[in-house]
Amino acid sequence: MIIGGHPIKSSLDSDVRAYINSLPYWSRFTASKIYLNGEMSEEDLNVAYDYLLQELGLNPPTLKPLINISETNDSKLDFSEVVKIRKLENVEGVNALSEDQLIEFSPNLTIIYGENGSGKSGYVRLLKRMFHSKSTEIIEPDVNGGLSVKKTKAKITFDCDASEKTLYFPENETNPEFKQFSVFDGKSVVKHLAEKNEFEFRPVGLTFFSKFTDAILSLEKRLNDDSLKRNKPNVYVDLFDGESEIKALVATLSAQTDVSKLKEYGSFSSEDIINKKAATDSYDNIFLLSRTKDDEIKKLKAIKALIQKSQESIRNLNLHFSIERLEKINSRITSFKEISRVAKEEGASKFQTNKINGVSTVQWRQFLSAAKEFSNIQHHNHYPTEKDHCLLCQQNLSEDARILINNCWGFLKSEAESLERKASSSLSEIVASLNKLSFIVFPDDNILTLWLKEKHQEELNMMNSSLEKVSAFSMKLIKYIESRENFDIQESSCVDDHLSSILLSLDSSIISLEADGVMKDLQQALKLKTFLCHKEKLSSLLERIMSYRNDLAWLKKSKMADFAKTKITATEKSLSKKHFNEEYISIFNAECENLNGNFGIEIDHTGSAGKSFRQLKIKGKKPSIILSEGEQKVIALADFITEMSLSNINRGVFFDDPVTSLDERRKTKIALRLAQEAEKKQVVIFTHDLVFVSNLIDYCQDNNKEHVCHWIEKRNGKPGYIFLKNAPSYEKQYRTSEPAEKNLKLSQQATCAPEQREYLLRQGFTALRTCYEVLVINELFCNVVQRYNERVSVDSLAKVSFTKAIVDELLSNYGLCCKFMEGHTHSDMFAYKKPETDDLKLEIERFNKIKSEIKAQKKEHLKATA
Repeated sequence: MIIGGHPIKSSLDSDVRAYINSLPYWSRFTASKIYLNGEMSEEDLNVAYDYLLQELGLNPPTLKPLINISETNDSKLDFSEVVKIRKLENVEGVNALSEDQLIEFSPNLTIIYGENGSGKSGYVRLLKRMFHSKSTEIIEPDVNGGLSVKKTKAKITFDCDASEKTLYFPENETNPEFKQFSVFDGKSVVKHLAEKNEFEFRPVGLTFFSKFTDAILSLEKRLNDDSLKRNKPNVYVDLFDGESEIKALVATLSAQTDVSKLKEYGSFSSEDIINKKAATDSYDNIFLLSRTKDDEIKKLKAIKALIQKSQESIRNLNLHFSIERLEKINSRITSFKEISRVAKEEGASKFQTNKINGVSTVQWRQFLSAAKEFSNIQHHNHYPTEKDHCLLCQQNLSEDARILINNCWGFLKSEAESLERKASSSLSEIVASLNKLSFIVFPDDNILTLWLKEKHQEELNMMNSSLEKVSAFSMKLIKYIESRENFDIQESSCVDDHLSSILLSLDSSIISLEADGVMKDLQQALKLKTFLCHKEKLSSLLERIMSYRNDLAWLKKSKMADFAKTKITATEKSLSKKHFNEEYISIFNAECENLNGNFGIEIDHTGSAGKSFRQLKIKGKKPSIILSEGEQKVIALADFITEMSLSNINRGVFFDDPVTSLDERRKTKIALRLAQEAEKKQVVIFTHDLVFVSNLIDYCQDNNKEHVCHWIEKRNGKPGYIFLKNAPSYEKQYRTSEPAEKNLKLSQQATCAPEQREYLLRQGFTALRTCYEVLVINELFCNVVQRYNERVSVDSLAKVSFTKAIVDELLSNYGLCCKFMEGHTHSDMFAYKKPETDDLKLEIERFNKIKSEIKAQKKEHLKATA
């Protein structure tokens, strides 16, 4: 933009407006509704869809209002400018969490402290379902709850733009307030570092593109659904029997089909009715004349097919007795005889002796094979050895005898014998194939045989005689092969020339019959009759066929729709880079610096479907495979805080144990950073780390920042008990009984309702319990060990002094506090004693008394040791 010759830097909003104004009318209408109203109603989508159809020429044009998004148009946001969570209560169906608990939230920083197993994870799982989280979990009911499984639900109160708003989960989870808070936990670390993440909290100007894409997708789906309804197969062509130009026109129906031609063919007049009857009568008369000739043509064509089949059978037979085939058989017999001779010479000849007869006979070979198998049974393939005996006479074997037996075994394995067997098997296969041949091509009861006897008896006799000769030759050939004897090669085949001559004669007869004038007249009469029948059929279907053709035209036009989704993504990516990504990188690097996390992280930005994504990398690799667990958490925190900082939607963040696996130095840095973040938006931290809690509270107290810390505990095996404004790190407030006395005074007021009085008294006993804990640390053990400080003050041991009586009294008083503070619901029959104001007053007096006793005891001890 240039004003007065000087370029004016465009804003994100102005760039979005310019993009909207550049769109075609239907998409500009869609975009303007989202830009101005934050969403599209169903009515808006209907109007936008009509405008889209008008642009495609599918709906008649209408007058349209002018659309031009200017600076005077305010973008309406879905989200409250100021929204804080005030309290969470009535939680049910979340693991084994205790019900009837209340969590109150500070407008700035809220800390919820509790040991592992105290119920923090249950609350975090609920919050991740209620608000935005990259690691949403399934919430399981109480496994010890038996059959009474409760559904997950909760009541949450917001302060929205100076007014209170109560919502219920999950009934109201689609409300915008639930989208304005986000949760970070250990499982989110993997999502931040190992996966591509969508920028889910971005300027509204960029959020527009995602919503715009969703609307475009919705319109595209409508068009696709309508197209699907119209995209039907052509079922009309099968309704037209025979062939005609009308059927051809119906078969090729398309968006380009000439409508006037369809109407012309679809008009069936009274004259057409008369013409159709005349054409039908003419066809029937000619058909009667042609029927005899037609039957003859069909018969000759059937005989022709049978002759061609028989001719193919004869040719297949001849292949077996060709010169080439016979030469191969003779060659194999010669080869076998040579192999057999070699086998005998190289195998059995060395066993010839005048002591036995029949060496090399079949019986001799069978004898050797049986002997070998029998020796395997006796000696496991090692026979004969020096200690072995003859298998027949049981005498000791001499060296020569063992050599002879081993030679016999070798003979059984000889290659010549194997080759002989293979050659013999090959000849046997040839015999088998010859035995399967059938030489009866013209059976007596065959239709073709009967026709040949009638028309071509002499040719039939000659062919059968030829087949018999070939059959006889086949039998001789089999005998030669079986005896392994060579034969004189002489081709033997059945001549099929007679069949070729008969086929030529048949073709001439068929052509002659088909060329007859009656057949031509019949074809012309059938053509006219079919045309008029199709004309009548088209007239009855014309309305439906015209509708089908119009649907095809509709589909063709619908394919011209350009939803430009790629351009939406490209524009969003360009504006995101221009107005958001660079700032994101700058803030992310600053956050890494603040958290002592400069590990060379690179940010890769991509876009898809109107959304932006980022991928964190270190030299092209995922940080999760390079950094330590603690370092990964730091980078993930920096990524999370950066995204939340840039969002003009996010109003609060929850953290679950954000300093696990971190050293004390980083814990301090993160505590400082999160406490500072609480000055901008609501921050809620669940943690079991007392050092971290102490750092958070110290910062708030030193800088006079509002904060609140609650204690969550597991009591009597039940997690999730919340004790408001009560935590170990509040010890300075609990060095006197003042917190309990405040609750006592409030409960004594005449306007205090019974239910509120019981609540105040329980909170009073909770505060008094903490006073006892602080008393043990500060007074009884003189701060030798503190729960949230690693340093042990050994020098303070000299001040420690107490008696067993004091310890017993302290334990008794502490137990009473725990009894009265518990929030169980009992039946009237087994109800514990509900706390009264006098009970709390008495316990406060007992606390002050034992505190004085401990101080007096310590003072006496110091005098005695001075």
